[in-house]
Order: sequence, then structure tokens, then C-alpha cells
Amino acid sequence: CALPISVISGAVNLNDYDTVIWISGNESTADRTFDATEQAKVASFIAAGGNLFLSGSEIGWDLDQQNNGRTFFESSLKGNYVADDAGTYNVTAAAGGIFTGLSFSFDNGSKFYDAEFPDVIAPQAGAAQALAYSGGTGGSAGIQVPGTDGRGSVVMFGFPFETITTAASRAAVMDRVLDFFGVAPIVPTGDFDADGYDVFVRDRNQRVCHTGSKATAGATGGGVLLLFSSHKLITIAFLCEVLDLET
Repeated sequence: CALPISVISGAVNLNDYDTVIWISGNESTADRTFDATEQAKVASFIAAGGNLFLSGSEIGWDLDQQNNGRTFFESSLKGNYVADDAGTYNVTAAAGGIFTGLSFSFDNGSKFYDAEFPDVIAPQAGAAQALAYSGGTGGSAGIQVPGTDGRGSVVMFGFPFETITTAASRAAVMDRVLDFFGVAPIVPTGDFDADGYDVFVRDRNQRVCHTGSKATAGATGGGVLLLFSSHKLITIAFLCEVLDLET
């Protein structure tokens, strides 16, 4: 697990990983959802074949509507901002999307924090609707972008993933995302966090998520990097819990 500032400083190299999970919470324009350095590094990561799962309630508002990264949002993330507030906390799967059969709610403030003003976003060409808001204004709550021509795949939510209200739904959503990315179930071959610094977590399907690089992970591959915003001060333990992972 790491903070986005580690990407900006160069302490974390996204290209050392196959998949990045970027948790933005409700960061908005004042907090800079993605600054210019982050945008450039994430765009390069995707272009080089890296997979990105990102979520947050103000990413579209900040990058597209406020034009703090419109090219990045529309070209690299393949999204289009539609509206600032879906007016609902309920989500259902879009027909033909990767979350078929799922429906769930995200938090109104009764469990974690109020995910107010969830963005309504739409897919650009080459992307597809993955989730739809149920009630409120309707519209797309999430999009999916299959990797083609050397690009990695992208899944983006207009609400914060970590505010999905039940562990079962969080686990089901994360499983679908990792399946879409082709993150194969693997078993660790050693104690890679012996130095007490790296954090390794494993889900029920034996996928390995860690802060080690491809070189560190050796034959197991690049692993999954978890990046979370300090804005909500989400601790590593809580992040592992909302991802329904075991330390």
C-alpha cells in the first residue's frame, strides 16, 4: 500500500506493477484528484499495458468539468463527465458489463463517510458502461475499458469503492475487476515482507497484492499495488478490510 505522493516523488514506480488500485475517496479540485505529474505517470502506465482500477466521487468533476486534466480523463481513462450528483446511493450492473448480476449501495454517512455528489460518467469510444445508478438521475456509475493495442485495461467508478456498504459486495466487485484484468490466482513462494515494510494481502482466491516490485516478487509476477488518498486517512488495516482481504 502507498500514498499517491509516493508516485509523484518517484519512490513508487507504477511500471513495477501489473495492476494499480487507486482509491481517491471524495478528493476534488481543492485536493487535486490527479496532479500533472500523476496524470503523466498514470497515462504512461496504462499505455505500457498496466491495468488501473480507480474510484472517487469527484474525479470527473475535477479533471473533465473543471478542465484540470480533461485530456487525461477522456483519452487515458476513456471517461466523459455528465453530472456532479447522481442523487442516489444505489448501483446496479449494466447489461453486458463485467458486474452482471450485482447490485449494491454505497455509504450515505451511516457507516464510513458520506459519499456525497457521486459523479455521473459516460464511456468514450472504446469503453463501455459497467455500472448504472439506480434511482436519482440514473446514468453511468462506472465504466470499463478493455486493454487493446498494448494498452492496459481500466475500470473507473464515479463513487468511492471503499464506501460500498457490505463486505460481500466489496469482495464481489473486486473479484470481477481482477478477473477483468486477468489477475490470475497465484500462491506466494516466499515471505516477501520479512523486512517489516512491505504489506502483502491475499484474497480468498489466493491472489497476491503487495508493495513489492516485479523483481521482488520474482516468478509470481508484478502483483497489485494499492494506492489510497490521505484525505480520508484510510489506514492500511481498514483498506485491507474494505477490500475484503486478509493480512
